[in-house]
Amino acid sequence: RVIAISGCVAEKLQNAGVPAEKICVVHNGLDPNEWQPRDRSSWRENQGFARDDFVFGCLAQMVEWKNHAAFIEAAAQLRADQNCGRARFVIAGEEYKNGEYGRQLREKVNALN
Repeated sequence: RVIAISGCVAEKLQNAGVPAEKICVVHNGLDPNEWQPRDRSSWRENQGFARDDFVFGCLAQMVEWKNHAAFIEAAAQLRADQNCGRARFVIAGEEYKNGEYGRQLREKVNALN
């Protein structure tokens, strides 16, 4: 057996010659209690968010196949909606290699205001 942490990894393994019947997808597990801020108000304050802002997050390694661009485009659409004035958006993740993808994402954010 070969364990893949996602369907994308399983597909890459198959493309590399590993037989599909030998691949088992086991997603990473998280304890949600370990990932909740203990003091949300200070986190919000540090980010410049108000208490009643609704915060959307995209938490993933900054690589193209995670498609952060789709998150940015969705954020721009929501921000254009009058009923979503308190929506805020956060992308957090380690930049991969030289940071070019992160630069491209920042340009997209600026272009979409």
